[in-house]
Amino acid sequence: MVGVSVVQVAQAVRHTPLPALTPHTGTGHEDYVKHMDAAPAAPLQAVGGFVGGGQLAWRAAGPTVELLDPVRGTRKAAWTFGAVLHNGGAQVTSVCGVGRGAVSHVVVGVDLGADRRPRGMVALLSLRSSRVTRAFHFQHRVTKVCMASGGEQTVDSGTLAPELRHWQGLLVVGTAHGTCTSSTWHSTWAVSDWLGHKVLSDEVSPGTLAAVTTPDPAAEHTRVTALRQRCHPTMCLSDGMSSGGRFQLLGPDDNVLFEVASQRVAVTALAFFPQLAALVVGYNFGAFQIINLSTITIDCASPYEESMPPVLSFACQEPENDPKNYMYLWLCRSWPPQGGSEGGSQGGGPGSHALCTLYAMIYDSKVWIEGHGLWFQGLASISPRFEFDILGGLGLRGPPEGPSRVFSATTVQLSTPPAAAAAAAGGPSLAALTPHDEDSGSVLEQSLCVFGWVGGVREGEVLSLHHYLAVFDINQWYQAQMPSSLKLEESQLCPYMSFHLLDRVPGVGCGGAGGEAVLGAAPKPASWAQHTSHTCNDSDWFPAALSYDAHVVTSGSLVEYRCPSTQQAALALLSACGPAAVVDPQQAHAACVFAGLIPSDPAHHSLNSSASAMMLEREAVLNVALDQQLISLLVQCVREFSEGRFSTLGCSLPALLDWAWHRVTEIKASNDTLSLPLFDPECGVVSTDTIALLHQNLTHLITLTTIITTIRDNAHANLITAQGCSELEGRVRVVGLVVVHSEAVLWFHHCGLLCPAPLDDPGDDAAVPFPAHLLARIYKNRNVSETIEHFLLQCPHFHSHRAVLRSQLLTLNVTTGDLPTLLAGAGVLPSRQHAVIRLTCAFLRKTGQLQRLRSEISHLSASLTGNEVLMIDGLLEEAAEACGGSLGGAWEEEGGGAYPPPSLHALLTMFLLPYVPTTTKHRIVQYLFLDLASLLSDGYVRVVEELVKYPSSFSLSPSLIKLTQAFWLLDHKDFQEGLNVLLDPLVNPCDLTPWQHKRIMKAFLYQGEHGRALTYAKLRRPPKVDVDDIRLHLTLLLANRLVREAFHYQRSHRTHTNTHDLLQHFFTGCEQQGGLESVIHLPLSPLEEAALVDYLRTSTSTAAHDYLLVYYLQRAR
Repeated sequence: MVGVSVVQVAQAVRHTPLPALTPHTGTGHEDYVKHMDAAPAAPLQAVGGFVGGGQLAWRAAGPTVELLDPVRGTRKAAWTFGAVLHNGGAQVTSVCGVGRGAVSHVVVGVDLGADRRPRGMVALLSLRSSRVTRAFHFQHRVTKVCMASGGEQTVDSGTLAPELRHWQGLLVVGTAHGTCTSSTWHSTWAVSDWLGHKVLSDEVSPGTLAAVTTPDPAAEHTRVTALRQRCHPTMCLSDGMSSGGRFQLLGPDDNVLFEVASQRVAVTALAFFPQLAALVVGYNFGAFQIINLSTITIDCASPYEESMPPVLSFACQEPENDPKNYMYLWLCRSWPPQGGSEGGSQGGGPGSHALCTLYAMIYDSKVWIEGHGLWFQGLASISPRFEFDILGGLGLRGPPEGPSRVFSATTVQLSTPPAAAAAAAGGPSLAALTPHDEDSGSVLEQSLCVFGWVGGVREGEVLSLHHYLAVFDINQWYQAQMPSSLKLEESQLCPYMSFHLLDRVPGVGCGGAGGEAVLGAAPKPASWAQHTSHTCNDSDWFPAALSYDAHVVTSGSLVEYRCPSTQQAALALLSACGPAAVVDPQQAHAACVFAGLIPSDPAHHSLNSSASAMMLEREAVLNVALDQQLISLLVQCVREFSEGRFSTLGCSLPALLDWAWHRVTEIKASNDTLSLPLFDPECGVVSTDTIALLHQNLTHLITLTTIITTIRDNAHANLITAQGCSELEGRVRVVGLVVVHSEAVLWFHHCGLLCPAPLDDPGDDAAVPFPAHLLARIYKNRNVSETIEHFLLQCPHFHSHRAVLRSQLLTLNVTTGDLPTLLAGAGVLPSRQHAVIRLTCAFLRKTGQLQRLRSEISHLSASLTGNEVLMIDGLLEEAAEACGGSLGGAWEEEGGGAYPPPSLHALLTMFLLPYVPTTTKHRIVQYLFLDLASLLSDGYVRVVEELVKYPSSFSLSPSLIKLTQAFWLLDHKDFQEGLNVLLDPLVNPCDLTPWQHKRIMKAFLYQGEHGRALTYAKLRRPPKVDVDDIRLHLTLLLANRLVREAFHYQRSHRTHTNTHDLLQHFFTGCEQQGGLESVIHLPLSPLEEAALVDYLRTSTSTAAHDYLLVYYLQRAR
């Protein structure tokens, strides 16, 4: 396999150069700095690292230490030790953080110099004031400091020995001569509480140490006495190991494992692990001890081994769901830079390779402590289970050579495992992992460990240094049957480790000469993400599928690196190669197979199983680009292939279209199968995996829509035939319909709309009832009742008939004329009810009356029939006209009516209708959801909130959302609110079509809202497209008894073709509104006068003949 490597390149994304370390003493010490001794001519050895889980970076050279913000590269605090005492020979050796959460202070270990007595000092440096607030001395030079409690981790005091439970801020100090001492920082604060003033100490006036022995029944009394005397209680944890100038490495039974001169021994590593309640101590001769702070005894000690490098660091890991009481301890042995300054080792040399060893520790029991976590008790055995040599040359040509050095070993603490944080619902393949939340109470997941090292490799005659970061996953190491050593195979992912080569480490030259030394590395907690492919390969669980960002501090800079997963690296290769990765897919295919992005079956998704190997590889690469949403790559392929340069190689637009259409048909078939349970519960239960696959298919369909649309656009530029153009347009339209339908189905499912439930049972929040029969009854009754009400009470064209009926009712002493009174005699004396109903029937059944009324309605421009009142009918008619059929007819075939649909499943079929604008479909659904929201009980508050969000979820414009709300309000007779919404500034006038203007005004007129109809017409100014629009406006004016305005309006809009029509409409309306008296007083032209006389002569009304006589008399004719 070509072009693959187990080592990925970590790209430097930000580099912040740091100034050289200069003496810094904080505020108020400038006078001392002026008189400092001259710095030594030889360059100072730099040390550094990170504290607070990567919150702060630190670096030191000689006596100066500075704390840095790794994100911004700014200095948080700095101090130069020995400046105030004119001591230029001091050296900072170690730093640890104080304060859980945000680090507020750091503890600094200092070697004051070979000529100073005492030689060691520990100081507490405040980040806020950048000053030393606590300091005390030790006899020997301080080499390591570590906080056991009060530091960066939560420790339950019950896990510590009785002698230590009351120590607040327990600090462990490792020194030369192999001694370990515990002390407390917060004791001075206790003194402040008791004595009423604060006790401070600094380099000039260091604090006093008071020894507390163990075992001692009076240890607590001794500690309290020391506090009252303003002293720091201390306890030697290595009592009896260093005396008489000799150092003895003791085991659990006080047996001597190794003995050497004290001046040749130094503590080189310290770590406290709360889950073990144990302190792990590493020495410069390669051995280590575990000191149990629950009993202040030695749990174990490693034997001395010849030529072992010094112990540099420790890390602890805990496997997930291990039924046994196992914990694992990493031991990193490495020579410090430039041959090791921590004292010589026995029988070894700095030229050997570094080594990382994993020890398995078995405990008798483990208990859970709230706020602390697991506590393992009773170490039964410890043994090495895995190790790997730290070498250079990984992923490079050339043998490793020269020394190697570990600069970082860090346990990654996450509150959820990487796999649990992957994207659910088939979205993008990367999902952020969850960093530890202090307040969440969740168990820390410690299955990952990050190592950093530098090693040499010889390439020809050149020896160069390379820096690496590696992630070890102990859970995957379990799955790999716990091998004892690291064995990397060519072109095969390591199942439990991933590797990254740091790119462009600043200032690193050949052999490391004159370059910057890498001091430490720390991953960013919130940057962890896991790649999850849709094929669920085993490689998705490997640490190689993890990506993260890491901060690296060197002696002269801060660098942020982006460490991609193997899958991301393969996808980056595809993007970088562009269409060439499809034309010649060998390298890209190999990288994708190596990363697990391509299924093991090479014929998967293949159009032709007998195709050549290159064709299969090409299709596989295209499928990867589709699965991983590399849209830009696919669009580039379309544009490149449209030029025809690669047609001879099989790369052309028709070939790309065939692939895309094949995937569309595959996905459509998959959707049909997966969505069966959504439409038929008898087909099975809908699982989360099914929904995830539907979401994944939807994402692919959206991408394929873009690809096919791009193919169509580029094909048009190449002058294809009309038939080919029509075929491409049809395919674009089909894919678009499938996409919209899939989006709607998933949205309905997530709201619980596809799981019907009884309307009166809101118990299951996941199932929402659909009251189709209730909606149908309401809709039908609304049409019928509004038609009758309009004829009897509101229609302006039957004013004279209603006047006769009203006068007859008055003779019966009936003054109300509403529907209940006219149709049922409600509120009328029983003796007169029959007479009222008889008069109403006579009004409706007068010979030819009802038929004549209907014919007059048809004659008027505002043909006010019942089916033109409801706005939803207009939306349905618009959809039916667009698709060339009847939308309501399709619903009627399923047992429903024109509106509402018989079921939500029937509603979803609307999204598959071609040619109907998508916005119209969404507006019909929005209208139905407004109906549904008004009927659901209080038990469906969450569902109602989701229903209201539907239009915005599908990107309907605020204008269309407002219009649909206004339509619903009009249909539900909330006329004033509906008018307010129609006139809302958010409503775009361009969204109001001519038919909508007509129907809105007719709806107002039909239901007696003449004034609101006129208000709408004046403010919205609907266009006058044809003579029906002019007649409708005339009707509005006449219905509001604005005869003079109507007269001038018809006069200004007359033409030679519509003059007779408009005048007849004007006179008819005036007659029906009782306004003929006003007409005869208007200044009529000869044409208008002739038309009026003709109208009055032919009218059957006696009142018309009377008005004709009056008109003649006025004009003396």
